[in-house]
Order: sequence, then structure tokens, then C-alpha cells
Amino acid sequence: MNIYFELFFEKFSYEQKAVLYAISRGARTYSAIAKQFTSINTVRALKELIKANIVRKIEKTRRRVTYIIYDKVFETWLVLKEFSELRKETIQQVLLSSLSFEAYIREILYSLRQAIEIIDAKGDRLVIPKLERVERLTKDNIDVDVIGVIEGNKVLLGECYFGEKAKIEKALELEHGIDLAEKMGYKVEIAIIFSYFGFHQQLIEYAKKRNIYLIQAEQIRKLAKKQTFHEYNGLQVPQQRNPRIFS
Repeated sequence: MNIYFELFFEKFSYEQKAVLYAISRGARTYSAIAKQFTSINTVRALKELIKANIVRKIEKTRRRVTYIIYDKVFETWLVLKEFSELRKETIQQVLLSSLSFEAYIREILYSLRQAIEIIDAKGDRLVIPKLERVERLTKDNIDVDVIGVIEGNKVLLGECYFGEKAKIEKALELEHGIDLAEKMGYKVEIAIIFSYFGFHQQLIEYAKKRNIYLIQAEQIRKLAKKQTFHEYNGLQVPQQRNPRIFS
């Protein structure tokens, strides 16, 4: 895979490489990307990468625009590489940062352009609305993996788990997060546990009584495919004029 990505990456211009490196390290807005490399034409590079389906532009409002890399494996590879003006990350840092399961869920939710209806793992109907912003909340030794603002003080709260089937403890953690959010003045409209590998039966029964929605791999793929990340058919190299190869 490393050889494949090395050969693929050499086809990009220096400007395109710089932009990809910046995005992979958390620079998701135009201004943040431009600050990393003042000597390149950031607008041109972004347009070329978007046209080639390497980068996606997400417009929440006219002034709130972010950029993401479609292929998360390619993004991981970029984070682990050296670049003259950006430091290399360790694999431990990668797993704890933007490529974590939590960040993936936040990115999917933030990217929703309209409300979407799905059926959760319990068989309950859930409508996930378009969210104004999605972040992580940490306060009073309580971590809330996902807090998405619907409007005003109304929020969606989520707990994420990427391991074996989630146990009832994840519901208890979510409820601690709900208590924290309510103390801060939020009104929790939707509470979700995202567990890629599913749920133990005890948690399912508990969630039925507590109005907690359960989202696993099937629903996560549906959210990603229909509303955020287009089906990916392999990396495509953008066409270039007078490419400058960085090595």
C-alpha cells in the first residue's frame, strides 16, 4: 500500500501536495490551509483536488466552508509522512486525533446537508437533522464524544464506541453527558450511541426504555453513502498543467 500511495502521490503538483498535507493535519478551512503555505495558489489547488474527487468541499453557510479528504486510508498515509513545513505525526497521535472513530462520526454528522431518516438497531425510526455545528465536549471530567447543535439550545448528543459489541456502560456514559449538557443550558433532543460492531442485548433493552437510539455499522454506512461521502471508486489523479513534482 505504501508503494501504491507513493506512486499515486508523485502525480500531484507541489501545490496540491501541500494542500493535502495541510488538510490531513486538521486545516479544514481555506484560511487555515493558506496559513500553512503562503507561497502557493491555494484556491487553484483546492479547485483541482475537488474536481478530481480527492477533496470534498462542504458548505454550511456562505462563510462556513470546510474541506475534507475523501479517502481516509490515504489521509492516514499522509499524516504519517514527512513534509518540509509540517511535522510528522506518530501512529499513536493519528489514532487519537482526526482519524479516530469519534472524529469520523462527527465529520459525517457535520457534513449532512439535509435531514435524513434511518431505522436504528432497535427498529426505531430516527430523523437526524442538519446540524449547525458538531464538536466534542469535555467538562468536569466528563467527555461527550458528539454534541451537535440543531438550533438555539437544542442539541443531538452521541457516545461513540469502536471495539466489540457495546455494553450497558456506554448508555450510562451517555446519560452522564446528557446531565452535563442540561446543566450547561442545552436541551437534548436526540441521544445516540454509535457502536460499529453492534450492541449487547442488555444495552438494547435499556435503550428501549430510555429513548436512546442505537446506530451500528449498517446505519453508519448509510449515513456516509447517502449524505456525506460519495461512493468511492478508487483514487483518481487530477489533470495538471505544468506540474511541479515534489520529492
